[in-house]
Amino acid sequence: MALRILALMTVCVFVMGCGMDGPVPNDNKNAAGSPGSTIPSSTAAGNSSTQSQTGMAALDAKDAPYVQGKIIVNGPSPDEWLTAGFVGKGADGKRYSNGAVGKFSPGSNAGTTSSSHGPQLTSVFGNGQQGVGYRHVKMPPGEYLIFVERNCVKLAWKKVTVKPGDQLTVDLTIDPAKSGSLVVTWTYKNRFNNDNRPLALNPVELDNSDLIPSDTQPLVFVKNGVDTITLTGVPAGKYHVQSSFIGADVEVKPGSETHVTLGK
Repeated sequence: MALRILALMTVCVFVMGCGMDGPVPNDNKNAAGSPGSTIPSSTAAGNSSTQSQTGMAALDAKDAPYVQGKIIVNGPSPDEWLTAGFVGKGADGKRYSNGAVGKFSPGSNAGTTSSSHGPQLTSVFGNGQQGVGYRHVKMPPGEYLIFVERNCVKLAWKKVTVKPGDQLTVDLTIDPAKSGSLVVTWTYKNRFNNDNRPLALNPVELDNSDLIPSDTQPLVFVKNGVDTITLTGVPAGKYHVQSSFIGADVEVKPGSETHVTLGK
């Protein structure tokens, strides 16, 4: 059985990596209970979010330290779900993360805010004809990865250092013309019949980095009995694919389909 996970037509769900201090949600075409073959895990207890149609007020010093910016899509911008998040280590040695997910169409003013780790807030929002924006306010000072995701695939990211009082602007650019697809095939059966296969796709430059330890990677859970899935819209580059204790390194090239087999 095969499943194609479309990068431009998704249903919003939250997918949690184990061991995270907070939610870094991911979107996935098939939510639990749908006829597809991937199953998202549930949101962490205590997570809360708000949906707004009123846009976002300008930030100022009282919101610092913060990182904000635009999510720029080169080319046409279709209706799609996007997740804006951050993950990293604070100057106090603790790990911090948060994320917000929303569906956006051209000209949209809708927005979503994750308040699960107040007073720190993370928002992703439409900004009319200016496109989609994000903001992470009242962040603990530290070293972070700022990113945007779709279908459990990081589409753009940047590393930032956040200092007390910082008011940073960091734009993230998505370029569909520089992306390809990845076909993952398992050649072995699940050890336990009722288990779902976990799958993580990590850029090599970030894999097992201090910013994102291996046990905090976001996961897609693939239903038992599904042996092949296809991730589309994957930015060109080198990746590590991991499913339970089996992994492989692959390189995705623009406009092409890359195949990887996981098995003994």
